[in-house]
Amino acid sequence: MYKNILHKVTALLLMAVCFFLTVSDFAVMGNTATRDSISLDGTWKFATDPNSVGETEEWFKQGYPLPKMPLEGYAKTADGTIQVPGSWDAQGYGTENEKIKHCYTGKGWYKKTVSVPKTWKDQKIFLRIIGIARYAKIWINGLQVEPEMIGCLGQHEREVTKFITPGQDVEITICVDSKQRYEIDALFGA
Repeated sequence: MYKNILHKVTALLLMAVCFFLTVSDFAVMGNTATRDSISLDGTWKFATDPNSVGETEEWFKQGYPLPKMPLEGYAKTADGTIQVPGSWDAQGYGTENEKIKHCYTGKGWYKKTVSVPKTWKDQKIFLRIIGIARYAKIWINGLQVEPEMIGCLGQHEREVTKFITPGQDVEITICVDSKQRYEIDALFGA
């Protein structure tokens, strides 16, 4: 008898959890489907930072040119631009190791200028990033958007309204660090 009751309670709990997850996903999809958006896919300026000097040298400053690419051992096509979405290794950034032709672990810097429509005035503006591996810091027009994004699973979204004036161009700089910091992110091998 207790076993039968336990099965019914478990089934009801599972149904409740599944309903909540479905409703939550639907609400998010409903909100994002009605938002105006600008795709950030496409060509970005890009540079690797094997000595981790980008923050000290303030590569994030508005108008600051990223270092010249390719570095020694990189593909000739690793010319200081990168296609997003995409992997920097697959686009020739990094050197050969025993497993693959181009492999780079460390910081990579992305820059792109985007025109923000005037019609976004008095609206909340969000920056959404999907598929970072492992950490990302973001600057808009040289000002850092807090907090740092951590983890390569899922999507990350930050409100950036205070950094943007609708009707003007903004420069987005993103530093992605692929080197795992076990004290923060213990997803071994993910």
